[in-house]
Amino acid sequence: MSSRDLDAIRHALRTAREHGYRSVKLSVEDSRFSAVLSEMDEEEVEEFDLGLIEPAGPTYKDVESSAVGYVRFDGDALQVGHEVSAGDKLGEMVALGIVNDLVAPTKGKIAEVCVADGSAVEFGQVIARIEV
Repeated sequence: MSSRDLDAIRHALRTAREHGYRSVKLSVEDSRFSAVLSEMDEEEVEEFDLGLIEPAGPTYKDVESSAVGYVRFDGDALQVGHEVSAGDKLGEMVALGIVNDLVAPTKGKIAEVCVADGSAVEFGQVIARIEV
């Protein structure tokens, strides 16, 4: 869970308490959070740092097709285990004769390649997954 998600949870809990709500339910991507609030004084509330909670396992960021077309890999950039940085060129998307670079959205390691080199792909189709 990212710090942005934890900030959203803290904000939702604070807002719910300020406006008298008794329960909160949040969904962020695959994460879900719910809480039932009790009536208590501000002095009774114990604060703790949710930032210390570590994710249960590795997290992944998808490399998605930016258009309907064909994907061409760039050398060995899209091989499982290859280390990449945000913005690294992984290949090209060819759509209607126009070539666009396929770049890594984040730093990490290629965990999975989901299509073959030269494959036809749909808009938004997952081409690879990067373990962050």
